[in-house]
Amino acid sequence: MKFKLALLLFIFNLSVFAGEEKKGVEAYNSGDYVTALKEFVPLAKKGNTKAQLSLGLMHQYGTGLPVDMNKAIQWFLKAAHGGDKIAQSWLAMMYTFGNGVPLDNTEAFKWFSNAANQGHPSSQDMLGLMYQSGKGIEVDYKKSFYWYNLAANQGHAQAQFNLAEMYAKGLGVEMDKNKALKWHSKSADQGYSDAIMKIHSEIPKISIKNP
Repeated sequence: MKFKLALLLFIFNLSVFAGEEKKGVEAYNSGDYVTALKEFVPLAKKGNTKAQLSLGLMHQYGTGLPVDMNKAIQWFLKAAHGGDKIAQSWLAMMYTFGNGVPLDNTEAFKWFSNAANQGHPSSQDMLGLMYQSGKGIEVDYKKSFYWYNLAANQGHAQAQFNLAEMYAKGLGVEMDKNKALKWHSKSADQGYSDAIMKIHSEIPKISIKNP
């Protein structure tokens, strides 16, 4: 439940919805789903990608509408084909985990790529992971490093940790312990638990070498 609510709060953020769909978002956030639908439906039919994404989410999670994954996917696809990077990333995640669609790493890679090329940091991080693990694409550490680096420089905590690991292990880039520590620290400063544990695990080693 917390995961679901966190995702919805991320999507229904007024800073993301700054256009004509804003009234629908305000109604949704106040729990007035009837008004939200009245605002979203005509906009979505006119091609407003944020309204299309919103309707997809409402169908997916049953907020103001019955749960209907088929209709949710239809709206997500319309928004994604319309160039909405959040919808593209959302679809990619669904294909990654087989949530409402068959698990398909090739489709996931396609939609993450579309979103990443528009500067979406979470999608850039996921592309880095796919290139590193070989899911949906051949392993390519240099490309993995490239995408992690882009996301990390946008402040994405997980990407910062992943970039640090690439420097620490010399994957796709020359090994550099100082840069690894730099990026581990940046990630830890944002509260990313893996980075915090990594830094704490290094403290005894550092103190032994530098009494």
